[in-house]
Amino acid sequence: MNTLPYKTERLHSLDSLRVIMMLLGLVIHSSITYGLFEYGGAWPLKDPSSNSMINDLIVFFIHSFRMQIFFVVSGFFGAMLLALGGI
Repeated sequence: MNTLPYKTERLHSLDSLRVIMMLLGLVIHSSITYGLFEYGGAWPLKDPSSNSMINDLIVFFIHSFRMQIFFVVSGFFGAMLLALGGI
């Protein structure tokens, strides 16, 4: 009988976390457009008529944790894939 010794179900909570971080990417990119900080040639799209410091604070706050969470989740799923023999 061939049975896997590891649990192979999806972890929906981590999938949901990844989706939430991706949606925060939409928020961060739209906030860059309406913020005061100039990103030079990296982000040429700016709205000169409506700018706010609140948008810069949103960008700073989301950017402070978003990519770290992506790295932790991808490392977890990479280790899980390795442990299950998927690579």
